[in-house]
Amino acid sequence: TQLPATIGVARRAILFMLLLFVARAGLAGEQVSVCGPDAAEPCVEWGKARLEESLRAAGYELAPGGKRVVTISVDPSRLPMTHKGRGPESFRLVASQDRVSVVGSDSAGAMYGCLELAELARRAVRLPEQLDQCDGPRMSLRGTCIFLMKLGSYDYPVTPKEFPFFYDRKLWTEYLDFLAENRFNYIAFWNGHPFDYFVKLEEYPEA
Repeated sequence: TQLPATIGVARRAILFMLLLFVARAGLAGEQVSVCGPDAAEPCVEWGKARLEESLRAAGYELAPGGKRVVTISVDPSRLPMTHKGRGPESFRLVASQDRVSVVGSDSAGAMYGCLELAELARRAVRLPEQLDQCDGPRMSLRGTCIFLMKLGSYDYPVTPKEFPFFYDRKLWTEYLDFLAENRFNYIAFWNGHPFDYFVKLEEYPEA
Protein backbone atom coordinates (compact mmCIF):
# COMPACT_ATOMS: atom_id res chain seq x y z
CA THR A 1 0.00 0.00 0.00
CA GLN A 2 3.01 2.27 0.42
CA LEU A 3 4.35 1.63 -3.11
CA PRO A 4 2.45 4.41 -4.98
CA ALA A 5 3.51 7.00 -2.40
CA THR A 6 7.10 5.77 -2.63
CA ILE A 7 7.01 6.06 -6.42
CA GLY A 8 5.63 9.60 -6.10
CA VAL A 9 8.46 10.63 -3.81
CA ALA A 10 11.02 9.06 -6.14
CA ARG A 11 9.55 10.90 -9.14
CA ARG A 12 9.67 14.22 -7.31
CA ALA A 13 13.28 13.58 -6.30
CA ILE A 14 14.23 12.75 -9.90
CA LEU A 15 12.41 15.84 -11.19
CA PHE A 16 14.20 18.01 -8.64
CA MET A 17 17.58 16.60 -9.67
CA LEU A 18 16.77 17.19 -13.36
CA LEU A 19 15.74 20.79 -12.67
CA LEU A 20 18.91 21.32 -10.63
CA PHE A 21 21.01 19.88 -13.46
CA VAL A 22 19.29 22.08 -16.05
CA ALA A 23 19.73 25.18 -13.85
CA ARG A 24 23.43 24.48 -13.38
CA ALA A 25 23.89 23.62 -17.04
CA GLY A 26 22.31 26.95 -17.95
CA LEU A 27 24.89 28.74 -15.83
CA ALA A 28 27.84 26.71 -17.08
CA GLY A 29 30.51 29.11 -18.22
CA GLU A 30 28.65 32.21 -17.04
CA GLN A 31 31.24 34.42 -15.41
CA VAL A 32 30.70 36.59 -12.36
CA SER A 33 33.08 39.02 -10.67
CA VAL A 34 33.04 39.44 -6.90
CA CYS A 35 34.62 42.72 -5.78
CA GLY A 36 35.22 43.46 -2.12
CA PRO A 37 36.30 46.69 -0.45
CA ASP A 38 39.98 47.56 -0.26
CA ALA A 39 41.66 46.61 3.03
CA ALA A 40 38.54 44.75 4.13
CA GLU A 41 38.17 43.46 7.67
CA PRO A 42 38.78 39.70 8.09
CA CYS A 43 35.08 39.07 8.70
CA VAL A 44 34.22 40.65 5.33
CA GLU A 45 36.87 38.54 3.58
CA TRP A 46 35.43 35.45 5.27
CA GLY A 47 31.89 36.33 4.15
CA LYS A 48 33.15 36.97 0.61
CA ALA A 49 34.82 33.54 0.57
CA ARG A 50 31.56 31.90 1.67
CA LEU A 51 29.69 33.74 -1.09
CA GLU A 52 32.21 32.63 -3.69
CA GLU A 53 31.85 29.01 -2.56
CA SER A 54 28.08 29.25 -3.03
CA LEU A 55 28.43 30.77 -6.50
CA ARG A 56 30.82 28.04 -7.64
CA ALA A 57 28.38 25.41 -6.33
CA ALA A 58 25.61 27.09 -8.37
CA GLY A 59 27.70 26.69 -11.54
CA TYR A 60 29.16 30.18 -11.96
CA GLU A 61 32.74 30.77 -13.03
CA LEU A 62 34.45 33.45 -10.94
CA ALA A 63 36.58 35.72 -13.09
CA PRO A 64 37.44 39.43 -13.40
CA GLY A 65 35.26 41.25 -15.92
CA GLY A 66 32.44 38.73 -15.60
CA LYS A 67 29.00 39.15 -17.14
CA ARG A 68 27.58 39.93 -13.72
CA VAL A 69 29.31 41.87 -10.98
CA VAL A 70 28.82 41.45 -7.24
CA THR A 71 30.14 44.40 -5.22
CA ILE A 72 30.66 44.33 -1.47
CA SER A 73 30.97 47.60 0.44
CA VAL A 74 30.51 49.27 3.82
CA ASP A 75 28.43 52.43 3.39
CA PRO A 76 25.78 53.25 6.03
CA SER A 77 24.43 56.11 3.89
CA ARG A 78 23.07 53.59 1.36
CA LEU A 79 20.86 51.88 3.95
CA PRO A 80 17.38 53.16 4.85
CA MET A 81 16.64 54.79 8.21
CA THR A 82 14.62 51.92 9.69
CA HIS A 83 15.15 49.39 12.46
CA LYS A 84 16.52 47.06 9.76
CA GLY A 85 18.59 49.80 8.18
CA ARG A 86 21.57 51.67 9.52
CA GLY A 87 21.90 49.99 12.89
CA PRO A 88 24.94 47.86 13.72
CA GLU A 89 25.34 44.66 11.69
CA SER A 90 22.66 45.65 9.15
CA PHE A 91 22.89 45.10 5.40
CA ARG A 92 21.14 45.77 2.11
CA LEU A 93 21.05 43.59 -1.01
CA VAL A 94 20.18 45.23 -4.35
CA ALA A 95 20.13 43.11 -7.51
CA SER A 96 19.56 43.78 -11.21
CA GLN A 97 20.29 41.71 -14.30
CA ASP A 98 23.95 42.69 -14.46
CA ARG A 99 24.87 43.78 -10.92
CA VAL A 100 24.33 42.75 -7.30
CA SER A 101 25.32 45.05 -4.44
CA VAL A 102 26.00 43.93 -0.89
CA VAL A 103 26.13 46.98 1.38
CA GLY A 104 26.79 46.77 5.12
CA SER A 105 26.27 49.40 7.78
CA ASP A 106 29.59 48.11 9.15
CA SER A 107 31.97 45.21 8.50
CA ALA A 108 29.76 42.71 10.34
CA GLY A 109 26.78 43.86 8.29
CA ALA A 110 28.71 43.35 5.05
CA MET A 111 29.64 39.85 6.21
CA TYR A 112 26.00 39.00 7.02
CA GLY A 113 24.94 40.41 3.66
CA CYS A 114 27.40 38.08 1.92
CA LEU A 115 26.03 35.13 3.89
CA GLU A 116 22.43 36.07 3.00
CA LEU A 117 23.24 36.38 -0.70
CA ALA A 118 25.11 33.07 -0.55
CA GLU A 119 21.99 31.42 0.90
CA LEU A 120 19.74 32.95 -1.78
CA ALA A 121 22.06 31.74 -4.53
CA ARG A 122 22.27 28.30 -2.93
CA ARG A 123 18.48 27.91 -2.77
CA ALA A 124 17.72 29.23 -6.27
CA VAL A 125 20.95 27.85 -7.82
CA ARG A 126 21.53 31.31 -9.30
CA LEU A 127 21.95 34.95 -8.32
CA PRO A 128 18.76 37.00 -7.95
CA GLU A 129 17.97 39.41 -10.79
CA GLN A 130 15.39 41.60 -9.01
CA LEU A 131 15.91 42.31 -5.34
CA ASP A 132 16.01 45.15 -2.84
CA GLN A 133 16.22 43.67 0.64
CA CYS A 134 17.31 45.10 3.98
CA ASP A 135 17.83 43.30 7.25
CA GLY A 136 19.42 43.85 10.62
CA PRO A 137 19.29 42.39 14.12
CA ARG A 138 16.83 43.46 16.78
CA MET A 139 19.05 41.96 19.49
CA SER A 140 22.54 43.40 19.83
CA LEU A 141 23.93 40.34 21.66
CA ARG A 142 23.31 36.87 20.25
CA GLY A 143 25.51 34.09 21.55
CA THR A 144 26.17 30.80 23.24
CA CYS A 145 27.65 29.74 26.55
CA ILE A 146 30.56 27.32 26.93
CA PHE A 147 30.65 25.56 30.31
CA LEU A 148 34.21 25.04 31.56
CA MET A 149 33.02 23.16 34.60
CA LYS A 150 31.98 19.71 35.68
CA LEU A 151 29.29 18.27 37.89
CA GLY A 152 29.75 19.29 41.50
CA SER A 153 32.28 22.10 41.06
CA TYR A 154 32.64 25.46 39.38
CA ASP A 155 36.39 25.70 39.82
CA TYR A 156 37.93 23.09 37.54
CA PRO A 157 41.38 23.84 36.10
CA VAL A 158 41.10 24.67 32.40
CA THR A 159 43.79 22.25 31.22
CA PRO A 160 44.09 20.00 28.16
CA LYS A 161 43.50 16.99 30.42
CA GLU A 162 40.24 18.29 31.94
CA PHE A 163 38.85 20.10 28.86
CA PRO A 164 40.58 18.80 25.71
CA PHE A 165 38.01 20.42 23.40
CA PHE A 166 39.09 23.86 24.60
CA TYR A 167 42.53 23.33 23.04
CA ASP A 168 41.28 21.87 19.74
CA ARG A 169 41.97 24.61 17.16
CA LYS A 170 40.22 22.80 14.29
CA LEU A 171 37.11 22.28 16.39
CA TRP A 172 37.06 25.95 17.43
CA THR A 173 37.46 27.12 13.83
CA GLU A 174 34.49 25.00 12.76
CA TYR A 175 32.45 26.19 15.74
CA LEU A 176 33.22 29.87 15.13
CA ASP A 177 32.25 29.45 11.46
CA PHE A 178 28.99 27.86 12.62
CA LEU A 179 28.28 30.75 14.98
CA ALA A 180 28.95 33.37 12.29
CA GLU A 181 26.79 31.56 9.74
CA ASN A 182 23.91 31.54 12.25
CA ARG A 183 24.38 35.25 13.10
CA PHE A 184 25.77 34.80 16.62
CA ASN A 185 28.24 37.47 17.71
CA TYR A 186 29.59 36.48 21.12
CA ILE A 187 30.57 33.54 23.31
CA ALA A 188 30.24 33.43 27.09
CA PHE A 189 32.49 31.18 29.19
CA TRP A 190 31.23 29.82 32.51
CA ASN A 191 33.83 28.86 35.10
CA GLY A 192 34.73 29.76 38.67
CA HIS A 193 37.76 31.82 37.71
CA PRO A 194 39.39 30.68 34.45
CA PHE A 195 41.80 33.53 33.79
CA ASP A 196 44.70 32.23 35.84
CA TYR A 197 44.78 29.21 33.50
CA PHE A 198 45.05 31.35 30.36
CA VAL A 199 48.06 33.54 31.22
CA LYS A 200 51.58 32.59 32.30
CA LEU A 201 53.52 35.19 34.30
CA GLU A 202 57.28 34.82 34.56
CA GLU A 203 57.36 36.58 37.94
CA TYR A 204 54.72 34.29 39.39
CA PRO A 205 55.14 30.80 37.92
CA GLU A 206 53.20 29.24 40.78
CA ALA A 207 50.09 31.16 39.66
